[in-house]
Amino acid sequence: MRYNTNQFNLNFANENLLANDKLTYGEFFAGGLGCASAAKKHPKVDVRWVLNHDKVAIKTANFHLPNTKVYWSDIYMQDEHELESVDIIQASFECDYHTQAIGSRPIDKQSYMMGWELYRYIKFLQPLVLTVENVPGVKNWAPLGNDGKPIKERAGEEFQNWKKALMDLGYNYQESIRCAADDGIATSRTRYFAIFYRDGLDCSFPEYTHNEFGTDGKLPWIPCKNYIDLENTGHSIFGRKSNPAIPKQFRKAYSPNSIRRIAGGCKKYVPEFKDLISSFLNGEKKEYPVNLVASEKFQFIADHCQVDFWQKTDEPLRSQLTRQTKQLVTVEQFVTQYYGTDQQQSIDRPLHTIPCKDRHQLVTFEKYQFIAHHYSSSGKPENNVQSIQKPLNTIMGVNKAQLITLTYDFDIKARFLNSDELGEISTFPRKFFNQEGLKLSHKDAIKLIGNAVPPEWFYKILAHNIETVVEYKQKLKSA
Repeated sequence: MRYNTNQFNLNFANENLLANDKLTYGEFFAGGLGCASAAKKHPKVDVRWVLNHDKVAIKTANFHLPNTKVYWSDIYMQDEHELESVDIIQASFECDYHTQAIGSRPIDKQSYMMGWELYRYIKFLQPLVLTVENVPGVKNWAPLGNDGKPIKERAGEEFQNWKKALMDLGYNYQESIRCAADDGIATSRTRYFAIFYRDGLDCSFPEYTHNEFGTDGKLPWIPCKNYIDLENTGHSIFGRKSNPAIPKQFRKAYSPNSIRRIAGGCKKYVPEFKDLISSFLNGEKKEYPVNLVASEKFQFIADHCQVDFWQKTDEPLRSQLTRQTKQLVTVEQFVTQYYGTDQQQSIDRPLHTIPCKDRHQLVTFEKYQFIAHHYSSSGKPENNVQSIQKPLNTIMGVNKAQLITLTYDFDIKARFLNSDELGEISTFPRKFFNQEGLKLSHKDAIKLIGNAVPPEWFYKILAHNIETVVEYKQKLKSA
C-alpha cells in the first residue's frame, strides 16, 4: 500500500543530520541489540542512539555500543525533544499482549497500547524511514472494552487506526510477515515487519532465499544442529535423585509432562527405538550401576513404550531397520545386505559374497537426538518436540529448548541449550552475551536473546533498502 501526501514538511533544521555522510540510526526498545548491532555492522549506517527501560539491556548496550548515546528511560517518560533527529528509526514495541499465549491473563492497558506512544516520537523526529517489528498478532490489535479486554468483534481495528495515523504523518507503508528460516536463519521465528517511508523513496522487502526443502531455486532451511554442541549430552533422566554429577538443587525426577515430551520425541524421531527396548528387555545391555536406574527404565517402558514399540522378551527380536537416520553417529557398526530379506553381519568378519550389484550399506548406531520444548502444551506435551535437522522453534525469553539424547544402551540424557548456542542460532556473534567484562547472568542472557530480533535477519531487511535511502539523502543535501 502506498500513501501520497503533500503535507509533509521535511524537518532538517538539524544541520548535523545532513552533514553526516552516513545514514543516522536510532532505536526504541533496543533490548538485546539485535537490530542495533545489525545497523552498526553496515558501513553506511551510524548508530546515534538507543533507548530502553531495562537495566540489563542498558548495561549490554553500553558495553557493545561505546560510541552511541544510550538512554535509560521509560518510553512514556522520555521527552522526545531530547532525542537527536535521525534518518532511520527502528521500534519493536511491547508484544506480550498481542500473542496467542496471553490466554486469559489480565491486560496491562499501558503495554497493550504502547504502539500509540511511538506516534508521539515519530511526529516530532520525522525520520526518513521507520521500521517496526512485532508478533503477527499485532494485526489483530483491537480496542479495549469496559472490562479491560480486547473486543473480539473489532479485531484489527486499533491496528488499522494506528497504521493510518502514522501514514497521515506523511509516510508510505509496506509490510511483510516473515519466517526467519526463509531468510536463512536457523530458527522458525515468525514476525510482522513494517516499513514506513517518505515519498521519493522506494523501500521494500528482500526476496526469500530459503525454503524448507530447497526447491524453486531456493536454499534449504538451515538446521539448528549446526550451532548445538551435540557431544554435550547432559545427564541421564534416570537415577537423578542419586546422581552426584547433578547439583543438589536439581536432583529430582522429571515431571510427568517432561517425561511425556521425551517419550513422544523418541517415538516420533527414533524409529529404531523398539530395537533398543528389545535389547534392554532381552538382557543384552546390563551396564546399570544400581537397581534403581534399571527400575526407572522399566517403568519408562511400561508407561510409554507399548503399542508400536512394544515386544515381549520371549519373542524373537524383531527385524532391525536398515535405513540410517540423520541423527546417528558411529559406536556399534554392522553391514546390512539387501537380498530381498535383511541379513546382518559384523564389520569384524569377512564380508559376505559380493554380488554384481552393490547392495551393501554401512549403518551406524550411537545416539539419536531431538529437541523437546517446554511450552504450554494444551494437555499434549508429547507434541512439543522437533528435529535437530530443522530450524529451532521460536526462542523464548525463558529457556525452553532441551536437547534429548537417546543412546544405544537405552539411556536417555537431557540438557537445556545454553546462551551461546541460542545466541548463535539467532545469528549473534559467538559469546556476544558472555564476553569478559559484560558479566551477564545466564538467565539475563537468555532473556535478551529471546526478546531480540536476530541481527542477520534485520540486517537483510535494512541492507536491502540502504542504497535508496542514501541516494534520497544525497538529493536532499544538494537541493
